[in-house]
Amino acid sequence: MSYTETEAVKKLQDLDNSQVSVESTSQWFLSNKQMAKDLVKLWFKEFRKTSPKKKIAFLHLANDVIQRGITIAPQFRKLFEPVLPTAFKETSKVQRHSVRSSVAHLLIVWATRRVYSKSFLRQLRFICQRAVAEADTPDASEEIKRNIIAASPFAFSFTAVLANSSGSGNKESSAVNPLQTPKLTSNKANRKQRHRSSTIIQDISMAPLSFDAENYESSSSNMSRNPILAFREELDLALQTEATQPPKVSELIQLLESLQSAASADAATRREIAQFPPEVSDANKAVEIMKSSSEQEQQALIERIGKCSSRLDVYNQLLEEETTKRNQLALQLRAFHSHLKERISQTKTEVDDLKSKLDHGQSLKSELNKHILNLPDLHLLPDMTNFGLDPLPTVGDLFG
Repeated sequence: MSYTETEAVKKLQDLDNSQVSVESTSQWFLSNKQMAKDLVKLWFKEFRKTSPKKKIAFLHLANDVIQRGITIAPQFRKLFEPVLPTAFKETSKVQRHSVRSSVAHLLIVWATRRVYSKSFLRQLRFICQRAVAEADTPDASEEIKRNIIAASPFAFSFTAVLANSSGSGNKESSAVNPLQTPKLTSNKANRKQRHRSSTIIQDISMAPLSFDAENYESSSSNMSRNPILAFREELDLALQTEATQPPKVSELIQLLESLQSAASADAATRREIAQFPPEVSDANKAVEIMKSSSEQEQQALIERIGKCSSRLDVYNQLLEEETTKRNQLALQLRAFHSHLKERISQTKTEVDDLKSKLDHGQSLKSELNKHILNLPDLHLLPDMTNFGLDPLPTVGDLFG
């Protein structure tokens, strides 16, 4: 199967929560694994656009792609990781117990099958807990929010989950399809799963309602995190570009002209700052002078340092404004470039359509010419009046 962005978007927009829809779309994703990065971007883009009731279907799709692709397309697991926190957060905000139970079950499945690290899954659980509390009781106290979290499907302990999983042995796991999408089984199986999950909803400590992001970041090696961080930055840029209105050419020219006299190009000011006396730029030197100088000299030094500091503050403010303008220009240029690419694509489509119509017109013209050439020449026909036939009546004869 060949990959096209239009087909990918259509498949995502037609996605529903049925097992057939999820598995067929997942199979299409895996068959186009060479475009994994683009597919994950489109998945996240359409996830943000879709209605709340369809978000769980997107998580089911991600789960199916990740688990089926562990051996044949492992890149999906890494590429989905940066977008999963936002996806889990937005899905957990949906105020339906069935949706939240399905999300919690997905975390449990990933924990038992070791799809992601414990630290990352704990981060996702914490994000879901806070999303539930903020969605249900946005202005409530922390104590009330803890009670809401304790009553939610996310109040479980991964330790208890893993202990329960290892204690049950292989008997239960062999009866379940290891790639089965959560929440897509029968109602009877769901009731059994809810009963089984209720036994592991342990007395999780609700006191630490914070997540140690630093420990999480350091839990994985830098080599494995750097590509993920780079993809996250790339994804953020793509989302920012999409949200930016394409500028007019005149606006771009005006912004470019304003940067021609930017602070970073002010050689005179930079030379002036570089020529500040040592006691201004070196704190140790200033302390030495202060110790060995009179009160009047100390006051003069303080005034010099104050003037230089004010000059630096002004220059730093100009540099900050320049940085803001450059970031704005970069974002607008990306939006403008994306808009041009879209216009070029539309124009190519229109040109192809016109070429197709032109070819069709030329074909009709050729057929018409052939038909005309096959018509008999009236001048070559014999004069039938010589054979005793009356000439055709005139208009006057007909209506006279």
